[in-house]
Amino acid sequence: MNRVPLNRTGWRWLAMTLTATLALSACGSSSDSASGGSGGGDQACIDAAAEQNAEYASLPTKIAEGFTALGAAPTADGSIIALAVGSLPNDVGPAESAVEAAEAIGWTGKVISHDGSVEDVNEKLQEAIDEKPTAIVMQGTNLDSISGSLAKAEEAGVIVAVGSGDVEPQGTTGYAGTFNAANNFDLKARAMSAWILNDSGCSTNALMVGLPYPILKTMGDSFVASYEETCSDCTAEYQELPLAQVGTPAATTAIVSSVQADPSIGYVVVQDSVIATGLRAALDQAGLNDVKITGITPDAQAYSALKNGTNSMWMLNSLPFVGYVMVDTVLRVLDTGEPVAAIEYPTPVLTKENLPEGADSSLAIPEDFREQFLEVWGVK
Repeated sequence: MNRVPLNRTGWRWLAMTLTATLALSACGSSSDSASGGSGGGDQACIDAAAEQNAEYASLPTKIAEGFTALGAAPTADGSIIALAVGSLPNDVGPAESAVEAAEAIGWTGKVISHDGSVEDVNEKLQEAIDEKPTAIVMQGTNLDSISGSLAKAEEAGVIVAVGSGDVEPQGTTGYAGTFNAANNFDLKARAMSAWILNDSGCSTNALMVGLPYPILKTMGDSFVASYEETCSDCTAEYQELPLAQVGTPAATTAIVSSVQADPSIGYVVVQDSVIATGLRAALDQAGLNDVKITGITPDAQAYSALKNGTNSMWMLNSLPFVGYVMVDTVLRVLDTGEPVAAIEYPTPVLTKENLPEGADSSLAIPEDFREQFLEVWGVK
C-alpha cells in the first residue's frame, strides 16, 4: 500500500476534505470492504463520497472561468511548433489540435514527433528552436531533462509551454507557461476516488495503473491519499508500467497479477486508455469478472466498452480541448508579458448513462469549446 501526504492544490475540495476527515473515525470497523462491492461501507464515508462526487454529476457547458478574455486579440503573425511522442495517440492528438488552434488565429503550426527518450526530445527541441517559432508546446516532459534546451529557447526568444508538470514557470521566454498541470491532475485523482467510493458504497479497494511520468506518479499518490482519507477501511495502490509494455500482453499480465495478489481490489483505474487494451478480456480470463475498469483519456475502444458495459466510467481528458489550452497558454504569456501558470478546469465524468451519442476520440465537452476559446481570445 502506497501512503503519501495529501496534495491540497484543488481548493474546491477543501470543504469536502474536511467532511471526509470526519468520516475517518467512523468509516467502517467491518472487514466487508472486499472486491466487487460486497458488504456495506460506513454511512459517513458514503455521504462524503456522494458529496464529493456531486460536483461532477453534470457535464460542463462552459470553459472554466479561469480562461478570461485577453486584453487584446493576438496578431496574425505568429507560429507554433508542437512536440509529441509519436507512438502515443493521446500525446499526438493535443499537438495536432494545437496546430488547428494556431491556424484558427491566423498563425502557422506544425507537429514534430519524438520517441520520448531524453536524447530525442532534446534533439527535436533544438530542431524546433532553430526554426525560430513564436512558441513551442509540449507535455509530459521532465523539465530537468530539457533544461539545456530551455535555456537555448530563452536565448532565442522562443516561448516554451510545457504541460503535465508541477514547476511554476519564471520567465516570458524559454519555459514561460504550463498547462494541465498538478492542480488539474489532483482534481482528476480526487474525482476518480470519489466516483469509485460512491459507486461501490465505500466497500472495496482500488488499483490505479499509470506510466513512468512524474506528474502521473503525483496523480497516483493523490488518488491513494484521497481514497484512504475518505474511507479509512479501504486501501488503494498505484502501479507504474514501463513504456515498453504499454499496449502489449505484458501490461495486462502485470495488472492481472496485481489484482490476483490482492483479491480485495474491485476497481482498476488506468491513467491512459492505451493501458486498457485487452484488459477486460485478461481479467475475465483470470476469473476476475467482477473487477470494474475505469480510466482517464478514453479512446474509441474505451467509448465502445463504456457503451456495452464492459468498462464502468471514463474521465474525459479531451485531446482537442488540451490543444486549445496549449495555445491559450502561449497567448496569455504574450498578452500579459508574464509567465503563466496552469488554469484549473474540471474533467467531465462519463458513464454509460450520460455518454453523448456518437462519442469518439474527437469528443470534447463543452462541444463548442473552440468558439468559446476564440471568443475569449478576441478572434472573430
